[in-house]
Amino acid sequence: MPSPNVLTSRLREAIEAGILQKDDHGLYCLTRRGRKLLDLLAPLDAWSKEWARTLEK
Repeated sequence: MPSPNVLTSRLREAIEAGILQKDDHGLYCLTRRGRKLLDLLAPLDAWSKEWARTLEK
């Protein structure tokens, strides 16, 4: 598990990049840009999981 300092730094970077924001309750959530990034990364995630299954055989 990353140290709290590393996690805080990564969260700050994601906010500065416009990927995350804090809601009215202080919770982190994806921005529109973050949701778009998630949509774009989904096919890569699916491919990597399939590839990992081939390595298990």
